[in-house]
Amino acid sequence: MIKNTYSNLPFIKQNKDASVFLAPWQGQLFAITVHMSEIGYFSWFEFTNLLGKHLKLENLFNFNEVTLDDRYYICWLNALEELIINKKLGNKKSISIFKKKWENAFNNTPHGKPVKIED
Repeated sequence: MIKNTYSNLPFIKQNKDASVFLAPWQGQLFAITVHMSEIGYFSWFEFTNLLGKHLKLENLFNFNEVTLDDRYYICWLNALEELIINKKLGNKKSISIFKKKWENAFNNTPHGKPVKIED
């Protein structure tokens, strides 16, 4: 098996185990965003422009390196939420309700079990 390396990609700093994501939620957020772009909810260009805006607001943007910690992915999440609202795919209220459902499901799911959000 060939191990993927991301060292040649701009702004990517690998972790000690050569992973790009520090936590599963970061990878999931990435995958959801890519999927939404691929199926046409928004263009990747639209998303990256908003992500850049949020990184600048948080003073996390550096042309040499972006540290892939929670602050980076919180900017990512904020950019995705803003895009969802701008595209009228959801609103602040629906996002807030979903976050509460997710938090409740996460806090009540035994370790190692899949988190399931109730309708």
